[in-house]
Amino acid sequence: MNSWKDLKKYNSNVIAIEKCVAEYDVWDVVKAPAARYKVKIYENMEGKFCGYANLLVQNDNREYINVIGRGDTQEEAFNNTLDCFYSLIEAFSFEKIHDGVSVIYSEDPCI
Repeated sequence: MNSWKDLKKYNSNVIAIEKCVAEYDVWDVVKAPAARYKVKIYENMEGKFCGYANLLVQNDNREYINVIGRGDTQEEAFNNTLDCFYSLIEAFSFEKIHDGVSVIYSEDPCI
């Protein structure tokens, strides 16, 4: 076996494997509901990267939106994840954040 990407070949039930390649603590005392949130970067079997923040942003319809960024590199996925979060915050009323309504923490990035 040459790589973790080859593991799928050994079990036909496995449809995909992603590897966590980086984890960042982002400190933001202004726009985050607490001073810190996490961004995890995963690499898929095709060599592409996806970042997930442990935050959900609530839109005006009270639906929660995942904070996700994709990229061809770890750095691009990380930057796109941050851009996603701050774009969502700007798209909705910033005042709601301090009421604890618009942004929540999520341990599961797949919610």
